[in-house]
Amino acid sequence: MSQWVAIIAGLSVAGMVALVCASAAQAYRPVPRLERAVLALSGKHVTVYCRALPKDTDAQSYVVDNAWTIEIQPTFCYALLDRESAVAAEASAILAHEVGHAVRGGCEFAAETYAMTNWTRLYRILGHGTPTLADRALVLTAHDTLPSAYTKGPCR
Repeated sequence: MSQWVAIIAGLSVAGMVALVCASAAQAYRPVPRLERAVLALSGKHVTVYCRALPKDTDAQSYVVDNAWTIEIQPTFCYALLDRESAVAAEASAILAHEVGHAVRGGCEFAAETYAMTNWTRLYRILGHGTPTLADRALVLTAHDTLPSAYTKGPCR
C-alpha cells in the first residue's frame, strides 16, 4: 500500500483525478490499513472499501451489512492513506462517522457525536500526527453544514 501512497503523492491534480476514475472502474477490495485503524479506534472488526458510490447519492461514505462494512469515496480513501493530504482531517471525520454507526447504530446524531469525539484520534492512528488549527476548523465547518438530524439529539 505504501507504494500506492508514494505514487499518489507524486501525481499532479490531473493525474490524481485520472487515478481515482481508473480505480473506481476496477473491482474494489478491502483496505487493510483502514481496517486496522478502525479496529484500533473502535475495537470492532469492520471491512472498509474504497469505491465510487452511486451517482444518485450525495454521501461521501456509508455503512452496509449491519455496520460490518464501510464504503468510502476513493478521494477520501486516498486522503486517509496519504500523510501529506490537505483533506485528511475531513476524511478522518467522515470515516469516524461511519465507525460511529458501527459502534452506536443507525442514529445519525449518535454517529456524528462519536465522529466529533474521535476523529482526531483516528487521524493520529493513521499517521497524520496532531491536527492543526486549520484541520480542526475544516472539520468543524463541515460539521456545521450537516442537517440537524446529525447535530441535534436525541436519537429516535
